[in-house]
Amino acid sequence: MKKIFLFFLSLLIYQLMIAQQCVTPLNPEPVPIFQQNYSGTTCFENGVLTIESSGYLKMPNKPDPNGYFIWDVPSEVNQIIINANTLVNAGFHYTHGVKITGLDRSTSIIYGTEIVDWNGNLPLNCDWIYMLVWKKGGTEDSEISNITFLNPKTYDISAFQSEGKVDIYNCNFIDKRAGNANNSDGIDAAINSTVQDCYFETKDDNVKILRPNSRVRDCTFRMIENSVPFNIGWGSYSNGASMDATNIRIIGNSGRSGEQNPIIQGGTWSNDDTNPSSVTITMDSVYVNHPNASLVNILNPNQCLNGSIDIANLNIARYWGVSQWLPTYNNCNSMTLCESSPGSINSCSGTQWGGSSVDSYNVPSFAQNFINANAGNHALGRYYNIANVNNTPSSDCTAGCQDDINITTTYNSGTNIDKEANNTITASNIINSGANVDYDAGNEITLVNGFHAKYGCDFHAFIDGCGGMFLINEDNATAEYIDFSDSPTPAMGFLNGNTTTNDIVLRNYPNPFTGTTTIEYTLPQAQEVNLTISNMSGQVIRELKQGELHEAGIHELQFDAQDLPAGVYMSTLQAGTTVQIQKMTLIQ
Repeated sequence: MKKIFLFFLSLLIYQLMIAQQCVTPLNPEPVPIFQQNYSGTTCFENGVLTIESSGYLKMPNKPDPNGYFIWDVPSEVNQIIINANTLVNAGFHYTHGVKITGLDRSTSIIYGTEIVDWNGNLPLNCDWIYMLVWKKGGTEDSEISNITFLNPKTYDISAFQSEGKVDIYNCNFIDKRAGNANNSDGIDAAINSTVQDCYFETKDDNVKILRPNSRVRDCTFRMIENSVPFNIGWGSYSNGASMDATNIRIIGNSGRSGEQNPIIQGGTWSNDDTNPSSVTITMDSVYVNHPNASLVNILNPNQCLNGSIDIANLNIARYWGVSQWLPTYNNCNSMTLCESSPGSINSCSGTQWGGSSVDSYNVPSFAQNFINANAGNHALGRYYNIANVNNTPSSDCTAGCQDDINITTTYNSGTNIDKEANNTITASNIINSGANVDYDAGNEITLVNGFHAKYGCDFHAFIDGCGGMFLINEDNATAEYIDFSDSPTPAMGFLNGNTTTNDIVLRNYPNPFTGTTTIEYTLPQAQEVNLTISNMSGQVIRELKQGELHEAGIHELQFDAQDLPAGVYMSTLQAGTTVQIQKMTLIQ
């Protein structure tokens, strides 16, 4: 036994020595280098890189040959957009403020690799550096939204080195590989950051709590093999970390079985973990349906867990987990459960709902076909089998308007799209609530079977001419010419087949706001009004006005949001056939 222990100790010391060589400074690579070495189509304009089709990345001349799929993003890129039905086998590392956005949560995919492509080939104890998204420092804020992270190289998102926020919205974190040694960690959260409406199905630590003031809202965790929803790290690097979690749903029947499937886990059995640390977790509105789970398992007496869980409904086996290596250390853990001392699991009665708007995930057929077709002969296989890509950018960024555009992409909440064509636009896509979409064509816009502009979106279709505009009528067959020669800012639009004008105005102030805000709307004539508040998933959480008849003029009311978590909300005003949407930011 002593020999085994000394072997593990010596191995760990060696790994720590090697780990010092793992982290390299960011070496920004120009956009054309990415475009030439990504096998799909892309375009870059005004700081926005749009990845238009599926592909893999093979970057040349990397100091680390295992990092061939990583792009060190330059500062001129302020947003990366991934189209719907697009799988991107690449990693993005950066230090400045970048938004990484998918146009469809389930089919805008950042893909890692099959485990065989890296297991055993990476530097010892350096595998953690091959994150799909890594904010490696800096003070600027960043945002990641509407992305599925599938089979990460090791981690999905790492942000604990950032001094700016890295907010994460509406994302899926998925591991569909066999085995439990995939290192498929989900997120290590940045300071003061929010993780909201996310779904986790990964085979390692889902959310690592390493920095102060992280917030987790409206998330679902499916515990599969080796899965731990919340991990508080080990050693002093997690000292002072804190997390506030609300509306959490945990399901499944597996987990880190050697430690009795803990929901909160931290520390390590190794003797080198001698530095003290203290982590605070507060949670409410928690539902757990996992009859084989433990609530807490901390492996080291130097690591203290503080905080509380309130408003909970727990179907679990026990409070404390037991390690396969060492007995659980409980001597400095003070987390209470529904105002009861640590150890009791029978004191709660509360919610059984909540979580993310997504509670399962199946790999889309297009993505599975792409993986199967390409595995083994490029970046989805081992790096030394990859042929050079030498791609060229798509022309639609550099050639201005295309003559004709056929649109099938689904646009979700938070999307801002302006599609322009010299001649025609044909659309059969879906525009969901919260999306802001304009179609502009020189001659004709045709909305064919399958097109839907859903309640709560802001959709306009214009026929643009020189010095004028045609407004499409409801039957899509005729158009009325409107001369804007005296008006440089046209204010006419098309919404679900009905004309709208900007005479109806919706706003709120202050914005951003804390606690309460005033919602103000102006009506040009007496109309029935519906006014609702929705979250970024499109779920209506308040109905402020329901079919009330209001006179023409300015109206206002107070919106009290003190019981809501911080985040972005949408106020939607429907007056007659007109819909106006105002984005409101609630801060704490």
